[in-house]
Amino acid sequence: MFKEMHISNRMKTKQETEDALKDIPVISNKKLEQLKRQPIIEAQIWKSQDGKWLVHKTIVMDIKPLSYLAKVFGDEENESKN
Repeated sequence: MFKEMHISNRMKTKQETEDALKDIPVISNKKLEQLKRQPIIEAQIWKSQDGKWLVHKTIVMDIKPLSYLAKVFGDEENESKN
């Protein structure tokens, strides 16, 4: 019913290693830049001191330049001066 598996401890040849690496997808520089712009998400889970509650704290950190905020919310500093 079950196939017998044979695990070999021999070293792979250089060609076998290169062939195996060809199957691994490569992330383009454009994709890396997109990933860097994504928010950083941290999650912490712990039990309360009395043991009755499970606390799940999630922190979403997103870093944007101030010029982005000025465009989104309008330039409030210049508007308030007028």
